[in-house]
Amino acid sequence: MTALVRHPRFRRWGWIVIGALVLVSLGRATLETGPPRTTAEQVRVIGATLKCPTCRSQSVSGSDSAAAKAIRNEITQRVEAGESADEIRTAISATYDDVQLIPKASGFEGLVWIVPVFVLILGFAGVAAGVARWRRATTRHATEADRILVNKALDER
Repeated sequence: MTALVRHPRFRRWGWIVIGALVLVSLGRATLETGPPRTTAEQVRVIGATLKCPTCRSQSVSGSDSAAAKAIRNEITQRVEAGESADEIRTAISATYDDVQLIPKASGFEGLVWIVPVFVLILGFAGVAAGVARWRRATTRHATEADRILVNKALDER
């Protein structure tokens, strides 16, 4: 069994399987289960992307403050009126300052989405380069002088 595990092809396929599992898991975790179906679900999803103006680090969906309830009521009215989620976020952002929890994907705010991916890729590249360098390290063989020294030490024992 250990000979099989040490075989380079087995190792390579093992890493490929692990990588595929990680990619599938990340893909499933990031994909939504579909658009919200009920008005309450839509209000919850939209409210989760808006910050409560009176609370610290809490979304409108997770807050029980009066301001959050007022925003949820406004979201409910706008959802029932048929407005899209982007239209609702824009309207609420015009009324309240700095309530967006999700940064825009363009402009300077777009760096929030790009920089972590770039750093992650650089990290993987660094680890891969380190592993490749470690695997390429030459093994040193004993010279004839080393063998003579060891034999001499063994004879003195």
